[in-house]
Amino acid sequence: MVKKLNYKEFDEAIAHGDWILDFYTDHCGPCKMLDATMAKVLKDNPIVSLAKCNIEDDPEYQERFEVTGTPLVLFYHDGVEKARFSGAYGEDKIRECLSVCLYD
Repeated sequence: MVKKLNYKEFDEAIAHGDWILDFYTDHCGPCKMLDATMAKVLKDNPIVSLAKCNIEDDPEYQERFEVTGTPLVLFYHDGVEKARFSGAYGEDKIRECLSVCLYD
């Protein structure tokens, strides 16, 4: 499931389950490249939800999550951060971080 999350609904939405949080901007080329890769990973992991968080629409994300560049991807399990990376990495990196979230 892919959901665009605004800041007001964020904490309640990610409190339960496994989440990939994708902090992005609309004009970010690497962010757009990451979308296709993320879709492949989610297809293989249907229990994981993807939250798209636009840091221009909700600038509160920048300070709270120390977003210094996009894309920034965080992996959460039941409201707790388990892993993160910054940049448009490939499938292997996403799956590695996701395994920490799912099996740690």
